[in-house]
Amino acid sequence: MAIEMLGLILAGGQGTRLGKLTKDVAKPAVPFGGRYRIIDFALSNCANSNVKNVGVITQYQPLTLNAHIGNGAPWGLNGINSSVTILQPYSSQEGSKWFEGTSHAVYQNISYIDQQNPEYVLILSGDHIYKMDYEAMLESHKEREASLTVSVMEVPLEEASRFGIMNTDDNDRIIEFEEKPKEPKSNLASMGIYIFNWKRLREVLVNGYSKGNPMEDFGGDVIPAYIEAGENVFAYRFKGYWKDVGTIDSLHQSSMEFLDLNNELNITDKSWRIYSHNDISAPQFIIEKLKVKNALVGDGCYVDGTVIHSILSQNVHVQEGTTIEDSFIMSGTFIGENVTIKNVIIGENAKIGDNVEIIGEDEVAVIGHGEIKGENKMNNSNKMAAILSNVSSSKNLKPLTDVRPIATLPFDCKYRLIDFPLSSLSNAHVDNIFMTFNEGETQSVFDHLGSGGEWGLDGFNSRYFVYIQQDFDRLKELGKDYFAQQLNFLRKSKAPYTVLLGSKFICNVDLTAVLKIHKLAGKEITTVYKKVSPDLASEYDTILRFDETGKMSNCYVNQLEDPQEREALCLNLFIVNTDWLINFIKEMQDLGELASIARLIRVYMKNYDVNTYEYTGYMSNITNIKSFYDANMVMLDPQNFTSLLYSSQPVYTKIKNEVPTYFR
Repeated sequence: MAIEMLGLILAGGQGTRLGKLTKDVAKPAVPFGGRYRIIDFALSNCANSNVKNVGVITQYQPLTLNAHIGNGAPWGLNGINSSVTILQPYSSQEGSKWFEGTSHAVYQNISYIDQQNPEYVLILSGDHIYKMDYEAMLESHKEREASLTVSVMEVPLEEASRFGIMNTDDNDRIIEFEEKPKEPKSNLASMGIYIFNWKRLREVLVNGYSKGNPMEDFGGDVIPAYIEAGENVFAYRFKGYWKDVGTIDSLHQSSMEFLDLNNELNITDKSWRIYSHNDISAPQFIIEKLKVKNALVGDGCYVDGTVIHSILSQNVHVQEGTTIEDSFIMSGTFIGENVTIKNVIIGENAKIGDNVEIIGEDEVAVIGHGEIKGENKMNNSNKMAAILSNVSSSKNLKPLTDVRPIATLPFDCKYRLIDFPLSSLSNAHVDNIFMTFNEGETQSVFDHLGSGGEWGLDGFNSRYFVYIQQDFDRLKELGKDYFAQQLNFLRKSKAPYTVLLGSKFICNVDLTAVLKIHKLAGKEITTVYKKVSPDLASEYDTILRFDETGKMSNCYVNQLEDPQEREALCLNLFIVNTDWLINFIKEMQDLGELASIARLIRVYMKNYDVNTYEYTGYMSNITNIKSFYDANMVMLDPQNFTSLLYSSQPVYTKIKNEVPTYFR
């Protein structure tokens, strides 16, 4: 079916002038404004201009960009008569298809364009910040019976030599094109936005390549050829905010301009929204006594410092005593205590240690994506692996658990139960997780976890593994090594410590603090408990008892004849020395004790010298329908809600579009 106009976004640029910020991502995928990526502006302009079919031409480092665009849903490009298509270089019988220029990239995708069968093609750059109505430009193109329309804007004449300049007659017909002239004749700069009649552009490109006159670039080849051939080439004058954020200085300047509510870009205009693919994050938390002024703060941020005239993207953590001024902090960044940051851009998932000073004096200072500055590194002596068991009995939670494990039950409108142990692990920088689930219960798990990116499990050295409990049971029946996969995981993790935990307890445990106590105690096992009323423990839960010195003396399945007013409920959470755990598993194998490792530790830990850690935060024990209902209802109490979700330990969950909050 023919369409009127097809959008083509050129998004393959490397953006070398952005240095560290484009080392691993294409320039159009660089974050902007606290919740966007640069390409969102071109995509949103298409959506708002009723350009419903868009091809995105990528080349350099496309993974982040591809994941961000996905199926185009945030921009409404996933409907019956709308689409977004990622167009990457490929090889064919004719050989390599790497793109050698802007128009060459279009030429290499002629088959895709022909399938769409457009009357016009709209060529866009994916790395500019602006709002523009392409429908109005198309109307101008049609009224003038143009073969090519070039969007231009007036720039100061002294800056015109930085741009491709269009010289026009009195009717805005383009009579000459000059690429970055030393002595410009006009100040009409090309914005890299073109509307072509497709049949004519196709003919020019095909003829050029077939006759050995390749049309590699629009500015250097195609536009001059059109003018020379006497085609109707017109300028379309754009008036509004437009910024090429191709340098560190321009990206920083545009970010600071974004903080001005009177900025010509007017991001709050509901009639012309800028859409994006964004994370679901917990609400931001700003410590009451601290100062946040003229700043944008994204969801999931925890701020215990001073933020002035700056942008904090989603899930940025700012610790006590830190000051941030005139800076753009990208998502997932952790900033330690007593840090000073001024005139800086910090890339995604960077880590800034305590007592660090980063000040851009003569120029904007830059910290790259994932870069670590200062002493607050997670060294190998603190490294932990994790075994997350999700095979708890769920018979008392049916029908809610007919086709899903307890782990993926929804909680408090936006979370799943598994988000809490995963977030505790993520906050402790645990990046290798071995998970077990019951057979037939994993579909909802994979739907929710996806790549694991929300919990930092999609990196080069971070991952999660899912195994089916019944597969281990079948190994037992066959007389094979029941624990082979677990032992292999532990050895390959090279982590001195291992966390074992489950998903039925809703709590927000600081595993870094537990590890610190574990190391100070110098024992093989540390178990976490909470003192509760006995009626909050199920018949399958484990209760700890202590002697007069406070040392754990015994543990029991909750069938005590002499319950105390407050019992120490084991939260099925352990930190153990990995070498000890490997030997313990081998011992269990020799004894024929083949079951969940956490369950075996609960049974046998009374035989060891065990260290304990008391958790004092919010906790719910999900054992039946009533406990699940009550756990959700008590979140209506601000004290419970704050204790669980507004701690210094953020709770992460599956992504969602949300808008940052502006603080005057």
